[in-house]
Amino acid sequence: MTDNTTGVTTEFDTDAGYATVVISRPERRNALTFDMMRVLTEAIQRAGADPRMHAIVLTGDGAFCAGMDLDMLGAQSPAEISRRGMSFYDRPQGMVRALVDCPIPTIAALDGPAVGLGMDLALGCDSRFAGPDGLMLQGWGRIGLIPATGGVATLNQLNPSVLWRLLDGQPRFDRDAMAAAGLAEPTTGPARTAARARASNYGTMSRAALEGYVRLSRQPLKNALEDHLRVAAEIQLDLFTRGEFREKITQVAARPSR
Repeated sequence: MTDNTTGVTTEFDTDAGYATVVISRPERRNALTFDMMRVLTEAIQRAGADPRMHAIVLTGDGAFCAGMDLDMLGAQSPAEISRRGMSFYDRPQGMVRALVDCPIPTIAALDGPAVGLGMDLALGCDSRFAGPDGLMLQGWGRIGLIPATGGVATLNQLNPSVLWRLLDGQPRFDRDAMAAAGLAEPTTGPARTAARARASNYGTMSRAALEGYVRLSRQPLKNALEDHLRVAAEIQLDLFTRGEFREKITQVAARPSR
């Protein structure tokens, strides 16, 4: 069964017992609008609540996700951001909460770039596969922002030293670099194929047991996540209003390779 909604597609494989959630806005490298964030959150929640599902594969159409839509972000005036306050981050952080609260394993398949918010989403999954064209780019720092969607918390769980390497010149972490840093498992073929194979294997296990593993493995992150997201949003809201951010986002958004 396939459920199609603009920008997000969910495919339910009831025989294998997993769902594939695809971010699909290839003309913008799957950059997320606020509406897409809401739909993606609902897709993760719906798949996780389906008792037939034992895992979720999160992937993109080409790119994994180029992050938050920069045109949309740049169009938010400082006055509007200040007026909305913490609610400005309800939808971006809602996606991360959906991943962390999902009762079944989540697997990210990177067959293209995961940038900024896209990287945070990939890191928010329980495991990640990176294909030959997969890469991660921290992204936030180059536009004068910090990850307000859990990226620092999840990096600290995986490899605390990686954050400072990612900020040192904003390097692209390709498949091999991700593997060396413990951020993803490398594949010679499509990452989506490897992720689906793992999800299918989970489908042979007891869902109740899988839920137990999920609770145990995510407990340290869940215990700290809400405080982390609150502080991150407070920092981000201040940075949004600064002139440095306005200048940098204009420069980055104008690049043809974004």
